[in-house]
Amino acid sequence: MGIKGINAGVNNGMWKGDNVGYISLHEWIRNRKPKPDLCEECKSKPPHDVANISGEYKRDVNDYEWLCRSCHMKKDGRMDRLHPNKWNAKEIDMLNGLYPDHTQEQISVMMNKSVKAVNMKAHRLGLRKERNHFGKRNPNYKHGRHVGGV
Repeated sequence: MGIKGINAGVNNGMWKGDNVGYISLHEWIRNRKPKPDLCEECKSKPPHDVANISGEYKRDVNDYEWLCRSCHMKKDGRMDRLHPNKWNAKEIDMLNGLYPDHTQEQISVMMNKSVKAVNMKAHRLGLRKERNHFGKRNPNYKHGRHVGGV
């Protein structure tokens, strides 16, 4: 395993040691860490990427793991950035607890969501019945219950 020859590794004049760049380091790891048949995280898909475990990016094959793209994006937090307004159960519980006592702007800052996303989710959960989908006040809404109207 690995590259063999008289000018390989530390014997190479271009060797940078731990000062290697991101892409070159990943290439170095890919050439030296055996690729398993399945992702080391989910064990269901073939691996595609070598992912750093510690965040230190050092020349240590034990500090990397082979992951499928989905697991790699989840571990890096890229999946959350790809779908920033997607809500999980914990966030919905938090929204339910915060809504009566906080403004949408305060909630959006606390939850790192846009005001529009908070407004839409609150409306879908039935927390915002006092306004219609155009943002206008519902004249038939009185203190938590509808009075008259359709």
